[in-house]
Amino acid sequence: MENLTSPKVIREILARFGLEAKKSYGQNFLIDANILRKITGAAQLSREDLVLEIGPGLGTLTQGLAAQAGKVIAFESDYQLLPVLQYTLAEFEDRVTIIPGNFLTADLPGLCAGARADAEAGALARARTSESLKNVKVVANVPYYITTPILMYLLESGIPFQTMVFLMQREAADRVMACPGNKNYG
Repeated sequence: MENLTSPKVIREILARFGLEAKKSYGQNFLIDANILRKITGAAQLSREDLVLEIGPGLGTLTQGLAAQAGKVIAFESDYQLLPVLQYTLAEFEDRVTIIPGNFLTADLPGLCAGARADAEAGALARARTSESLKNVKVVANVPYYITTPILMYLLESGIPFQTMVFLMQREAADRVMACPGNKNYG
């Protein structure tokens, strides 16, 4: 497993696949191992958990999640990063599923129920959706421009998330936490 918190390793991987970070996607790659530990620690992960990750990028956070959780479903809208994720997550292929495309159009209840049912390998789990969703967590490093739509989509999904942990820009956090009438509200 390569050290994906190393800027040198990230540059090498991007060069190997002929890629650059895209401003249009708000891409920023997590390179601080301390922040990575704080994010995974805040999620309090166990092998009983199904984790949804939005925008895995190069797979840095995904590796940390997969090392601790039972299953990770990661949504990536940048199709050029899919081969990179296959490469960086190869050792976790049994616990990580990459869903290409727009997270905001995903059938979250269906994916979560299916993933838990597959993990438990039982017809009873498929029939009891509420039980199959009880250990679902969301952990993500989200781009500023799409933070609010992601949060709203998750909150409106009807899934009883056990935990949601987000790394986001200060301005996005200020906006989310602002009361109506505050200049940051919106």
